[in-house]
Amino acid sequence: MLRVLSFSSIRFPGYFGEAIRLPSLGRCLVKRGWEFHMIISGSHVNIDADEVVDGLYVHRFAIPSLLRPLFKVRKLWAILGEVFTNYLAVKGLSIIRGKDVNLLLGYMPNCWGGYPAAQCKIFTGLPMVLDCADLFKLYPSLLQSLTVKISDKILVISQPIKDFLMLRCSVPEEKIVVLPNGVDTAIFNPMVRGIGLKDKLNAEHIVLFVGYLYELDILIKVASNIVKEKPKTFFIIVGNHDRSRWIHKVKKIGLEKNFLFTGPIPHTEVPKYIMDSDVCVNIFPQKDYFAAAHPLKILEYMACGKPVVATNLPGTAQTIQNGVNGFLYNPDDAEALTKYLNTLLSDQNLRKRVGQAAWNTIRDKYTWETMTENLIKVFEEVSINPDLK
Repeated sequence: MLRVLSFSSIRFPGYFGEAIRLPSLGRCLVKRGWEFHMIISGSHVNIDADEVVDGLYVHRFAIPSLLRPLFKVRKLWAILGEVFTNYLAVKGLSIIRGKDVNLLLGYMPNCWGGYPAAQCKIFTGLPMVLDCADLFKLYPSLLQSLTVKISDKILVISQPIKDFLMLRCSVPEEKIVVLPNGVDTAIFNPMVRGIGLKDKLNAEHIVLFVGYLYELDILIKVASNIVKEKPKTFFIIVGNHDRSRWIHKVKKIGLEKNFLFTGPIPHTEVPKYIMDSDVCVNIFPQKDYFAAAHPLKILEYMACGKPVVATNLPGTAQTIQNGVNGFLYNPDDAEALTKYLNTLLSDQNLRKRVGQAAWNTIRDKYTWETMTENLIKVFEEVSINPDLK
């Protein structure tokens, strides 16, 4: 049996991308007869625990109570993190020996993920893959440099992260594999039933946003224009970051009757909200981090057969073809966002056509099963195990 040991600080189970990608790939490997172990640590882990969740072997290791206050000191955090890496590596070595692990997977080049995976590689000689699921900060850290250098392959979710690794970290192109995010189409698909939000809200149209509430100013501005022509349009906001501030802004301009802030909801409930919407939006600002992102929420919108209007950034544009399976507007271009939303809300046939194209894109290219097939090819390339050759 083939066994993978991953290292990360994800909040699992959880709502957002970091808590979806790694377990989703793991579950798909389990379905193929693999064994997937996850070492999870970080400030959110309070006690050491072992459990099995959805067929995944989860090993949680808490920061020792005496060290926890020190981790809150900003100047000490990086140093303590690198020290704690050694502790996680020791725990990893124990699991490697006890479970006969064949492959190592580090999630992000940091003290919770890539660093301990790299140390385990040094001590065992096992092949290691590093997963860079976000654009990361470069630190004057020997461990970070070592992790990137000794990884046999590095996965990235988008071309901008690949370019970053090549230009800033001098990683050879042949060492990098673009493995985008995917979707669980058993949960997100056009056959999901909604929860009747239009009837509950007495709405004619619903525009949906799901995710961190980093920046909603442009959507609030656009909403004030759209409700003038379509007063029964509701904007549903699913997420919890700084929610009270955005509710206050909406009330300040008199749009509280057209906005519904749900707060966070379970990931499995999200498709019901998507199915009740007419158009789904993504509103990333023009920043390097967001430019490199491959937003999971966009893929989930598309998997439910909904038209998407999203910011025209490189990571997003690798999936959306403007005017075909969605629409792209330039960051901060409220006029373009207003135009696309008005056009889609006014044309049911256009919504159906673009939504169908969106679903076709996900079905053909962006399921977690497809991503797992590509991941196995990477494992085959680096593996010393004859069962993978």
